[in-house]
Amino acid sequence: MKRTAIFLFTTMFTCTAFAQGMDKGHHIEFYGGASIPVGSFGKSLFGQSYYEDGKQSTLDFHGAKTGASYGLVADFYVINDYIGILINVNASTYSLKSAATYPANDILTNATWNTTASGKWHSIQVLLGATFRYPIVDWLLVTGRAAIGYNHLVVPFFASEATTQQSRYTYKHTLTTPSKGGFGYLAGVGLQFSATSSIGFHLRCDYTGSSAIAFRGNKQAESVITDDLGQVRSTDYFEFHESFQAINLNFGLSLAF
Repeated sequence: MKRTAIFLFTTMFTCTAFAQGMDKGHHIEFYGGASIPVGSFGKSLFGQSYYEDGKQSTLDFHGAKTGASYGLVADFYVINDYIGILINVNASTYSLKSAATYPANDILTNATWNTTASGKWHSIQVLLGATFRYPIVDWLLVTGRAAIGYNHLVVPFFASEATTQQSRYTYKHTLTTPSKGGFGYLAGVGLQFSATSSIGFHLRCDYTGSSAIAFRGNKQAESVITDDLGQVRSTDYFEFHESFQAINLNFGLSLAF
């Protein structure tokens, strides 16, 4: 009987808490979880190099492992209880897949790029957009959001080297952890569990990414050609570029205000 009474009391307390319903005001949410690279961003480390007029012009990097996502979002339901605007600071970090070699082409006939890499990818987004929520039952809501803004990408260190068979020229390319910004975006859906009228728990799935961000025309993307005597024959700067794309699976805690 005692156990039955405790069970009934606990059940009533839980139902009372959940019956508080969704918060009617704005809220701020802290979240974190896993970030899964997709598209070219999640391909094998180092892609293909491209040549233009006999010179290296672009190089793909890729190589991001599944990483961590974390951030802060503030929702303001200024239109009604279901539609509002949001400000989102979204960040993620990714380790690198194992370094690899890949075949050269064009002027480097029968040569192979030997590559090394270290460090991590970092992405930071500052976004503005729209948010939506609708209750399935009093304590469970479907949510959605979409936002655009600024995406800052920090690149790991990279170096590659290839030697031709005929002239014995050695080509060395180096990229030393530059960072640069571009256009960023995010869209996703989720579930919100309202523990009370002021506290909620969130499960979210977001697709996030950036435009192709190019690093060019500076010493952080350097190409050096030396002859078989070790003398430098030319120094140029090549373009490195990458498009950031990932799916984030996050758990969040929100506080209404």
